[in-house]
Amino acid sequence: MENKKWALFQEENLGVITFVYAFIKEELSELQKKLDVPIHLFMILLARFRMNGILNLATP
Repeated sequence: MENKKWALFQEENLGVITFVYAFIKEELSELQKKLDVPIHLFMILLARFRMNGILNLATP
């Protein structure tokens, strides 16, 4: 398999990133509603995930 440099701005990659970002955003929104916690506490939880390398969210 040939190693190719991944380019963020290639149209096909941007489409996948946008789709996954929207999916994760929707899932996190549903989780926050199910947990029924204030948004600021939910954001602290997400920050802890990010600090531990569990979650890495980047906007497209």
